[in-house]
Amino acid sequence: MRKGCFFTSIALVTVAIGAGSYIIKKYGENFLTFGKEKIMDKAIEDFNDYLSKKINDKSMKDSVLTIVKDYENKIKDDKFDLAMKKIGDVIDKVKVFASDDVIDSTEISELKKITGYDERRTKD
Repeated sequence: MRKGCFFTSIALVTVAIGAGSYIIKKYGENFLTFGKEKIMDKAIEDFNDYLSKKINDKSMKDSVLTIVKDYENKIKDDKFDLAMKKIGDVIDKVKVFASDDVIDSTEISELKKITGYDERRTKD
């Protein structure tokens, strides 16, 4: 390799690293927010499919989905790792509840306590 090619490649790599660093610092949060929303939406969609296959009682299934979606909206502003851990813990808990193919009102009440779900209407 000639000296000119070597110095040119070093200069290009340095500029590429600098540009990448600038883009990440300037727009990194936008990428993370967009990615977090997409990942959480996919997790909720997969969870909905799981519940559709596992639970036959439509009213209980709808109640669980409402509680989980409300919890997702509540933790939307948390950091990505923390939000994914929280939603994962809730989904795992519901899967334990659904292991017998039935979700009853006591399990719904426990899920409400875990997520801090409030049934009262909020003023718009």
